[in-house]
Amino acid sequence: MATVEEMENEIKNAIEGRYGKGAVKDIFHEELVDASRNATGIHHWVVKYVDDNNILHVDHDFYAEDDGSGNLYWRNVNPLRKFELPDQTQTFGDKIRQKINDMVQNGQALYAEIISINEELERARIFLKTDSEEGTYIVWLDEQGNLQKVKTSF
Repeated sequence: MATVEEMENEIKNAIEGRYGKGAVKDIFHEELVDASRNATGIHHWVVKYVDDNNILHVDHDFYAEDDGSGNLYWRNVNPLRKFELPDQTQTFGDKIRQKINDMVQNGQALYAEIISINEELERARIFLKTDSEEGTYIVWLDEQGNLQKVKTSF
């Protein structure tokens, strides 16, 4: 439950959370009326904002309805979800690349190269050169996220 001002702040915060401070250029609010000019309890916002590519958008898809007690609720859908950033989930390949890069940067390996990655099985084939060993390995991550390896001939 929210007021008109709180809804406008929600809209502004969602857009600026996605595109940065100052992205919202203008917000226009109106309470819709019926043919007899009676208030319907439905509120509508038009928002002008600039995205990451400096493109100006005029978005009309913000509707809320009054519950009769002065509290507003999003109507049908929460339009702010479109401004949420998708979860940045790391793939198995991302995790292996990071582990391999860390090994080289920390001096644990002189050279490491990923030959292939099987995302479905969460296994990779890598070439690894350290001070004491060199070869091709099948690698995976254990439950603690530690790199495990077995030497292979292919």
